[in-house]
Amino acid sequence: MDKKCCHSPLDEDSAKELLSQKGLNKTKGKIQILIELSQSHKPLSVQEIHSLLKESCDVSTVFRTVTQLKKKH
Repeated sequence: MDKKCCHSPLDEDSAKELLSQKGLNKTKGKIQILIELSQSHKPLSVQEIHSLLKESCDVSTVFRTVTQLKKKH
């Protein structure tokens, strides 16, 4: 992503904007995942992200989203 993600947590509007810039759909799950990643001070595993989301989306959604974000970096 860009430096904004690494330096300050994203709010929902910023997450949507970033997803749009990267050509990704702005789904609720992707927005939540991106916000969690931006708020973390350390790298997170797929399982850790899934746990933080309190299972609001399944682990395969988290995996697919992280994979898409890595490809669009």
